Amino acid sequence: MNHESTKRKSITGLLLPGMLLIVASSFSLHAQSKSDSTGPVRFWLNEGMGVGSRLLAANVSINFQRTQFLITIHASADGTIFGETLDDYGLLIGITNRSSEFHFSCSIGIAGVQRTEFDKYLHIHYSSRVVGFPLEIQMYYRPLRFFGIGSSAFLFLSRLGTMLGITASSQFGWFW
Repeated sequence: MNHESTKRKSITGLLLPGMLLIVASSFSLHAQSKSDSTGPVRFWLNEGMGVGSRLLAANVSINFQRTQFLITIHASADGTIFGETLDDYGLLIGITNRSSEFHFSCSIGIAGVQRTEFDKYLHIHYSSRVVGFPLEIQMYYRPLRFFGIGSSAFLFLSRLGTMLGITASSQFGWFW
């Protein structure tokens, strides 16, 4: 039975990246065929800390934008210092505005999630992994072409539970 469990984990580990690539490439082709112009590729890094449904929330994402199409590689966490944490790592696709000074975007995707429970000595008592679905909204003011400040909100749905977080964040990258 242990061999069967290992076999299932390795198949799931190969299936998730393959699904992410198929979804991203299909949306990319669709967005490119519908776009009215080809603008430059913009990219940036978000990072933030804030509050979440369990207590503390954090997120980091790398974003790529062409016209109004957005691809995000995303990681977020929600948890307590001693207790349970819920982490997700995923690929999101979405839409964004073209404004250079104010940024708003909404993305949805697929991600792997891990729930871990710790005791007061930080020993892991329980850990499990499943696939889930994240939603992320970004709102930023960009006073400079390489820096922005704002907020990110995320919601994550999975069999292990729901994660909600709002973070005060900064952006660094090439916006316009």
